[in-house]
Amino acid sequence: MDGRQFPRIPLVSVTTVASEQPSGHSVLLDLSQTGAKLSSAHPLRPSDYVALNLSLPFREPSLQAVLAAVRWVQGKHYGVEFFR
Repeated sequence: MDGRQFPRIPLVSVTTVASEQPSGHSVLLDLSQTGAKLSSAHPLRPSDYVALNLSLPFREPSLQAVLAAVRWVQGKHYGVEFFR
């Protein structure tokens, strides 16, 4: 048990990320009710705010626009927390 409040769902999906920097693509690696882990060459910093366009195969409609804050960055991986 990793002590997380909500379970992570592993998946691989391409998403568009818009921030103060030019938009780029990221790969969604896992998803939970409150956040996600992504991978990208698009440089981001903790405390950046992003808009994610998620294409989720198990959700209708499949394209979801989500606002989030970048909470951590490790190399090309980063974690975001969704706004409610």
